[in-house]
Amino acid sequence: MQDFPSSPVARQQSVRLVVERLLRDRSVSRAEIARSTGLSKQTISEVMRELERDGWVYEDGQIQGTVGRSAVTYALRPDAAFVLGIDLGGTKSSQRLRGGVMGSPGIIEPASGGIVIAPNIAGLDSLDVRAALRARLGIDIAIENDVNLAAIGEHWRGNSRKARTFAFIALGTGIGMGIFADGHLIRGARGAAGEVAYLPLGGDPYDARGQRLGTLETAVGSAGIIERYTGLGGPSGSTVRDVFDRLETDEAARITIDEVGRIVTTAILAVHSILDPEIIVMGGSIGARPELKLRIDANLGRCTREPVRIELSALGNRATLIGAIGSAIDHVHRSLFGIGKDASPLALPFTAADVAA
Repeated sequence: MQDFPSSPVARQQSVRLVVERLLRDRSVSRAEIARSTGLSKQTISEVMRELERDGWVYEDGQIQGTVGRSAVTYALRPDAAFVLGIDLGGTKSSQRLRGGVMGSPGIIEPASGGIVIAPNIAGLDSLDVRAALRARLGIDIAIENDVNLAAIGEHWRGNSRKARTFAFIALGTGIGMGIFADGHLIRGARGAAGEVAYLPLGGDPYDARGQRLGTLETAVGSAGIIERYTGLGGPSGSTVRDVFDRLETDEAARITIDEVGRIVTTAILAVHSILDPEIIVMGGSIGARPELKLRIDANLGRCTREPVRIELSALGNRATLIGAIGSAIDHVHRSLFGIGKDASPLALPFTAADVAA
């Protein structure tokens, strides 16, 4: 058993071990914590005393011991602190905020956390969004790419929970991708990892019309779908939903979605060749359509002997918000219980009751 550490770093390591066990099991006795962490009973007692004093844990019950004695069990206090997750369309907030994360379209510069390029929201990249949020809320808000947060949400609560290497592709107004490789979110040197909108697919990459939004996004984003549909004779004023609703009766609609499926499949083949993911999750208002998945699956079967598994998002339009909440919880956990600024993430709560989303 390890004795109670005297140095601040060793002390924090002991706290982290205890908190990780509480996050994993929700309700646990001191003896169970000692067995799983290797910490001494004295260390466990000191750590639990500190956590109780600071309002992070509470006694939530008792269990019967092997020799007839009962043991007190402890759990993390669910109302000890709150975090804020923002998805540029809806927020959940409370008092006692300890941190927050906002999801935004575009490229987020890693060093400053500022929004560098956001072509689908005019003027957003010219604002100091972090400063405005700090002034309004009184706390620092981290900004993360919205599709990266959706990938975090899917990894925490969705269809990729068991995958260590996967991609989340969001297709709607635009197209973007969040990447997990060996259990870690990949942002890239300049925050632009996963910007598949600029893949040279679906059009001519030298055509200046595709430079602002990207060649792939110009072809398969919502505006590109409508342009393709009306070009085939579809009625003007139609929406993407109209195109999908007319698949069984309108030849122009069928050809349009067939072609979108073919282009998206080509992008998935490129991603598969580079990343070798266990699974690719499709999300967004267009990407999550089962009619599109049907075409992608069929196309993949024609192109490769071992097609990557395609799943639709289990979280729908809440993926980014859930990812923002999970990321904010992780930031708070690391700041309170981690070891230094480069501390690795702690476990996130597993059951839905742990998060008021």
